[in-house]
Amino acid sequence: MRRLIIATVFAWAALAQGAAAGPVGERHLRTTTPTAALRDAEHRPDVRVTVWYPAAADAKEERIDLGPPGKPLFLVGAVAPDAAFADARPRPVILLSHGFGGTARMMGWFGTALARDGYVVVAVDHPGNNGMDQMTVPGAMLWWDRAEDLRAALDRVKGDPEIVRTSTSSAWAYPASPQAALPPWSRPAPGST
Repeated sequence: MRRLIIATVFAWAALAQGAAAGPVGERHLRTTTPTAALRDAEHRPDVRVTVWYPAAADAKEERIDLGPPGKPLFLVGAVAPDAAFADARPRPVILLSHGFGGTARMMGWFGTALARDGYVVVAVDHPGNNGMDQMTVPGAMLWWDRAEDLRAALDRVKGDPEIVRTSTSSAWAYPASPQAALPPWSRPAPGST
C-alpha cells in the first residue's frame, strides 16, 4: 500500500510539473477499422481520433469542458485547436483507450497533461461503446477490437504529413479496457519508424 501511495504522489507531481509547460494543440481525425461498422449503431466505418501535442508558443488555448454550455460538469483543461506543432523533432506517442462508455474527451485531463510534458497523445472514441453515440451490444462485447482501433489511429497519425513524426509508442488503457493495450509484438520494431 505504501508503494502505491508513493507512486501516486510521484505521478501527480509529474503531471503538475507539466502544467507550467507551453500550450497544447488538439486535432481531430478519422480512421476506419474492419469492425467499426459492425460495432457502431449507425454502421459507420469510422473511428474518431483525438490528438493532443505540444503546440507552438504563440498558440491560443481555449477551455474545453464536459457538460452543458455555461454549466460544465467537468473542466478538462485547455487546448489550441489545430495549432502548429512546437517543433519538428520526433516525439514519443502514447495511445489512450477510454473506459466503458467513455470518450476521448473524457481522457483529455490526462492527455493534455502528457502533451504538456512533450508527448504526442492519441485517443479514440471506440465505436458502439462511447458516451457520444448510441451504445451497442457488439460495441460492448467485442472488446478485443479496441486494440485495432488504437492501431488504426496510430497508423492514421503516422500517415498525416502535418503531424510530427514519432519515434516510439506506448499504450495506456483506462480501467474498463486494459485489453486494449497493444501487446509488445504488435508495436513497431525499434528504428522502423
